[in-house]
Amino acid sequence: MQQTTITADFNGFIEKHSEPAWLAGYRKKNFAVFKERPLKKSKYVDVEKLESLLKVTKAQNPLPAIDGNGVRVFSFQEALEKWPDKIRAALAGENAPKDQFEAFINAFFTDGFAVFVEKNFAGEKIDVEFMPKDGSISKNFFFLESENKTLVFEKISGHGVFAVSENNFVAQEARVEIARLHSNQDTSTGFFYNQSILSKDSALLNGNAWINGHMMRSNTFNNLCGKGGSVRQFDALFLSRQQLFDLNNTAMHIETDTQSNTVFRGIVAGKSKSVFDAMIKIARGAQRSNAFLQAHGMLLSAEASSNNIPGLEIEADDVKASHSASVAQVDEEQVYYLQSRGISRKDALRMIISGFLESVLLNWNENLSEKVFIEIEEKTGKIEDA
Repeated sequence: MQQTTITADFNGFIEKHSEPAWLAGYRKKNFAVFKERPLKKSKYVDVEKLESLLKVTKAQNPLPAIDGNGVRVFSFQEALEKWPDKIRAALAGENAPKDQFEAFINAFFTDGFAVFVEKNFAGEKIDVEFMPKDGSISKNFFFLESENKTLVFEKISGHGVFAVSENNFVAQEARVEIARLHSNQDTSTGFFYNQSILSKDSALLNGNAWINGHMMRSNTFNNLCGKGGSVRQFDALFLSRQQLFDLNNTAMHIETDTQSNTVFRGIVAGKSKSVFDAMIKIARGAQRSNAFLQAHGMLLSAEASSNNIPGLEIEADDVKASHSASVAQVDEEQVYYLQSRGISRKDALRMIISGFLESVLLNWNENLSEKVFIEIEEKTGKIEDA
């Protein structure tokens, strides 16, 4: 789509929506980023297919189904009317868009929702089922302020071409675990961008299980904005057939005495391709930060591809930071050993796959990981022998 056409669409969009000046300014800032960053050719992703986001019809999504006592959910417009200061603070705390697509989502989102978990929340687990429609662009918010430990499980089941941007705002001293199961339609092309803003002495476990969908581009950005904040990011991926997933992750240490631990494990089979491009960034004033990043892939076929790209950007001098990465074929000695015990090759692969991904998923609360294990087991049963 030509830039002139998109610019005309954006100007009409701003005129049509009577939004607060600060929100219009937020959209304009992101649109300026969008115009400045042309699509880049890549050996890892299909740029032409990604361009389909720029042609979406901006369909409206229903509010997600939520099961949880004492939790309130509102449409974006309702939340904007009731809690404009919270929405504004969440948007102001975002890091700059990493790519053109995230900037496009922030400029053009047409719907979304906000989930509020307040300090007196007495429950534990919150189930969110979100089914973005073909052609939808959603901006969602999770305001997590409970003094009690809060567990959030979100299942995202997208159709067609869809885009989702979610912000997690973790209040001071809050303890939160969020796990997302990305189980999209097999032919779908999805965009998922997640930014978490951690306050002083807050703790977040943030997890993604990437299972279904044809093509996915994602960026997870954990902003450690408060002293003493900590984040643990545990992501698992299981691709087969001809899936293509381009995943990005950043742990940004801004304040002192912060901690991050990012762990990714991916299984890639068939003719699928995965990219996990991750970075630890430690700002100049973020002394005594402690950060670790590891990314490991396993290939189940000669035509599969896994690219794990860790990196460090450190400006402070009193820190601990390290990373590791590996990609390897499935260990045939392990397969042979299990077969020698009377286990079929298919069952042996199933056990190896489960064990490889369990090292990530068992870090999740069992109430969050249970549904993911079920989907992994189902998908493993369908995979062809390597």
